[in-house]
Amino acid sequence: MPLNGFKRDEEATGKAGFLDRASYVTLPKFGEPHVILHGLDKEAQRRALFAREKSICQKCSIRVYWEGPLWQVGEWSHIEDSIGKKCDCLHNAELLCHNCHQGPGSKHYLRRPRLGTPSI
Repeated sequence: MPLNGFKRDEEATGKAGFLDRASYVTLPKFGEPHVILHGLDKEAQRRALFAREKSICQKCSIRVYWEGPLWQVGEWSHIEDSIGKKCDCLHNAELLCHNCHQGPGSKHYLRRPRLGTPSI
């Protein structure tokens, strides 16, 4: 089984017509198949996410952009990001600004190892 906890559905993957050979459709898990995307397929899904959210951060409501200064770039955040649940389906995605996604108080910031001695 792959590290992400999903098994590849070869027949559905072949029918999906992905652009990147690493992208695939999973075997149904929890009632429905999911997609795991890479490269151009992930980019197309990210564009769909930007369109769905109208380029607005879903936490702080600032406008985000496809590219530009780091603090203005919109980032894909997986709502469920544990093994076996982190798929690239739009139902599992939200658009966040860099600060909401990786800044202080975010789940990524809290998991990131810190250098130096802890303050008491």
